[in-house]
Order: sequence, then structure tokens, then C-alpha cells
Amino acid sequence: MKIAGWGYQVYPYIPEGVEFKSISAGTAHSLALTKDGKVYAWGRNDLSPCNVPQEIQGKVKFISAGSRQNIAVFQTEGEKLK
Repeated sequence: MKIAGWGYQVYPYIPEGVEFKSISAGTAHSLALTKDGKVYAWGRNDLSPCNVPQEIQGKVKFISAGSRQNIAVFQTEGEKLK
């Protein structure tokens, strides 16, 4: 699958072969969660909603984009999610 969008967006570089689990759209930015727990973010970044913390990359299970913020549920070391 590939991601397509339109309107006021700046598209991220997404390598070939990346498989997505979910996508979420905020007011002026978007998030995409890969099957291996990485998050791609793009769009307007005036309040830093596109700055994904490196310490959660590869551990994210769920994402949600708000108007000016994002939420990620991620797994910590040794923890098992149900």
C-alpha cells in the first residue's frame, strides 16, 4: 500500500516496501504507523507535531493525531501489551 494525500501537506520520504498499520490526520499534519512500530509524520510543523521522539520509534502500537498534538501508545522494555 502507498499513502496519497492532497491539500496543504508536505509529503514525507517513505522508503519502498514499508507496510502501514494505521494512519491518522490532525488539523494540518498527518501520522502513519508502520507494521514494525515506526511513525512517519508530515505536514505543518509550526508547533512541532511532526517531531517524532526517537526513543519511541520501533515500539509504537497505536497513534492518534489531534489538532496540535499527537498521542502514541508504545511498549516499554519487558512490558507485554494485551
